[in-house]
Amino acid sequence: MNLIKFVPIMITCCFGIASANQSPPKLDRENQFAEQYPERYAELIDALNLDYPGLEKVKAALQEDDTKTACNELIAYYRTSQGGTDFRPIDWSKRSIWKNPDEMIEDIYEMQKVKSKVPRAESGYLDWKFNPEQSGFQFSFLISRMGHQHSSLQKFHVTNDPKYIKYVYDNLRDFILGSPQPDFSGRHPNTDLETSEFPWVTLNAAYRLKNVPEYFYNLLQLEEFYADQETLLLILSSLAEHGEFINTYGMGGDGNWATTQLESLVKFSSYFPELKKSQEWAQEATERYAEMIDRSIYPDGGQIELAPGYALIVFRSSLGIYNTLKKSGYPIPEALTASMNRQLNYFAWIMKPNGRLLCHNDGDPDTYARDEIIEAARELNNQEALYIATGGQEGIRPEGPPSRFLEWSGFAISSDGYGENVQWSGMNIGPLGIGHQHADQLSFELYNQREILVDPGRYAYSWTGGWVPYYFHTLRGHNTVSVDGGTLSFMGYDESMLESPKSKDSDVLKDYRVTNNHLSIEPLGEYEKFEITPASDFFLGRTLNPYAGKRTKSDRMPGDAVHERAMHYERGKFWVVVDRITSDRSRELEAYWHFHPHCEAVEILRDGSVATQDADKGNLLIVPIAGNVSLKGKLYKGQEQPFKQGWFSERMNEKQPSWDAVYSTKAGKKANFGWLLVPFEGEYVPKASAELRMRDNFATIKVVVDGQRHDIEMEFNELPELRP
Repeated sequence: MNLIKFVPIMITCCFGIASANQSPPKLDRENQFAEQYPERYAELIDALNLDYPGLEKVKAALQEDDTKTACNELIAYYRTSQGGTDFRPIDWSKRSIWKNPDEMIEDIYEMQKVKSKVPRAESGYLDWKFNPEQSGFQFSFLISRMGHQHSSLQKFHVTNDPKYIKYVYDNLRDFILGSPQPDFSGRHPNTDLETSEFPWVTLNAAYRLKNVPEYFYNLLQLEEFYADQETLLLILSSLAEHGEFINTYGMGGDGNWATTQLESLVKFSSYFPELKKSQEWAQEATERYAEMIDRSIYPDGGQIELAPGYALIVFRSSLGIYNTLKKSGYPIPEALTASMNRQLNYFAWIMKPNGRLLCHNDGDPDTYARDEIIEAARELNNQEALYIATGGQEGIRPEGPPSRFLEWSGFAISSDGYGENVQWSGMNIGPLGIGHQHADQLSFELYNQREILVDPGRYAYSWTGGWVPYYFHTLRGHNTVSVDGGTLSFMGYDESMLESPKSKDSDVLKDYRVTNNHLSIEPLGEYEKFEITPASDFFLGRTLNPYAGKRTKSDRMPGDAVHERAMHYERGKFWVVVDRITSDRSRELEAYWHFHPHCEAVEILRDGSVATQDADKGNLLIVPIAGNVSLKGKLYKGQEQPFKQGWFSERMNEKQPSWDAVYSTKAGKKANFGWLLVPFEGEYVPKASAELRMRDNFATIKVVVDGQRHDIEMEFNELPELRP
């Protein structure tokens, strides 16, 4: 099926853009592209479809062997070419100076709060593979994506100083000449990220393919201030090379990398339709994208990595391809629009009342999505997502109570309404996800007019200082329970499970979640339970992975243990959480509750309960329910030694102290205990108590809140079998 065909159209020149008929600008660098870079020149000319409308003068000059004129006419063509219409005129309103261009001119760069002077190699070019110790490989990843040059162009707009335009030329030239594409014969660029040519990892090349076309067309509109046509042609030759690179190495895989790579190629093809392979690239990438997105998006809209922030990147890529195809008038695959609507519903349900997404796996708690959801829901006429995201101001109210269980991704969402000043909770009782896992299964986030119980965030990808492996990735860093101080171990996932549906009767399927637990290959329900009624919600889940020791995730803990967690939400009133731990021996257990840093007045009360008591704010009381153990609580904030506790990372490479309540106990082979969570407002702490009785697989909880009694019953599954 021929999905893509780029058709030339006439473009009216906008104010401030030199037309092909205007006098060429005074050059700040003489254009000797063909003489200085004969191989690149030949490759660029070979990449062009010289019969494409508008390239007649280029073709004529080449027939006369007039390389100088051919180069000049090619630049003249791009001043008004069809592909650059999205960037004419320059939209300065969408930019900000978020990097320091004056520091960048001096080779000082800041990436995700890590600032460093980038050394230069003996060649004189920047060391594009350089990584400061505290950043891991992320520094070179980010600098090589070229997003920082937006700030330099914006600084020019503010100051009218052409040195900021010159910097963009020089920086791009530096990368092209100082970090040429390596020879990947016999290997893939992503084979080993730790020893790879970092700038040429496919994801980084894809981001350049998204960013640099905008700079190319922007620089053409700024030639009256600074003109370097030789570098413009160098950039153009590099872009053509990048298109072929992504087509060769970036068309496979799944997850946010694949979606970004495919989106970049579709968009790039629309920006440069005169390249011979543009139509072929766009068609193949679109077909591959529709196939891949249909496989990597669960029926409930969750993306298989189960990292909502990265899922948002995937959705943006889907929307980018959708808009590119729609604008060009080309067919949009049904699989693409269907998956986008599923994703929209998913985001709407896992979005907290303040517009931020539930944080799970690698992600930042400050990931805000409401505005994007609303805009996309309007575009796709998704009335359910629109209603949730606007707090009922637009759209159609979803059927049933304002709670959902997402039966493939495993997120259990409870709420008492739609809007900002409501109660909300989110818990994961499903698979771990792939590629970005944290030990956060059964973890719990809670919102009462503001965020109260939170995920700690990812903090970093570098393990420097032990922050990630010993806190942010572990059970200790999440609102759940640890066994003997350890965390959950992660085993590798089997990509073959993505290739084709497996029979429900196969041994592979029966054993898959217990031995792996990265993916759902059927709706959850074998180990999970849920019930949503107008008055209440009930969710039940369990850990499926073995526990690791205290040192590393792969250091297996002696013996075996299984944690089951049941949650009851009495709509608009309170939550009850019951934990049951089954083991082959006695264990030391710790339960963690992590409070958002804006919860300043956190106190353990006389009866052992913990409460936030900030004036005129939504607050929370947590009452421990002893069951058959004795729970002792302690508060931590900003502790580093002898172990890390009481930290929160709202965004990458930033952390700050926050209150953690840790309850510990020594338990036998079967432990059961629970928690009564009562939301309230202001400094008045409600009077609340709870008693738990466990008989066989049934839990009975008597709850009293301000004199009002509630009797709650929860049914667990049969006791789990333990591993030898």
